[in-house]
Amino acid sequence: MKYWEFSEQDIKPLLSSGLIIVLVFLLVFGYLYRNIQMSTVRYEISRLKKQEKTVYLELEDLRLQIATYSTASRLENLFQEKYGYLPVQLGQRITTLKIPEVKRDPDLESSLDD
Repeated sequence: MKYWEFSEQDIKPLLSSGLIIVLVFLLVFGYLYRNIQMSTVRYEISRLKKQEKTVYLELEDLRLQIATYSTASRLENLFQEKYGYLPVQLGQRITTLKIPEVKRDPDLESSLDD
């Protein structure tokens, strides 16, 4: 028998041991891949939590600014302090009034048109 010729009895143990080695390798690879993915997800979660905290703080700061600068008198004070504008005189003030809508009764309108 030549050294490169193998019988079926010689090949079966080689194939079974090779298959076992491949399965073990796949299991180890799958375990490592899962751990790498989990660490990536954990890192992403921690990064997003930090970003959420900074966005929340920025949102609260913007809400405070809206409350501070929303009224006309506060805006007037801001312009006086920051830009050195003179106080607004009474004749220069603009007042905005919101008049509520009046619902008209169609029966009254028809009687008024006659």
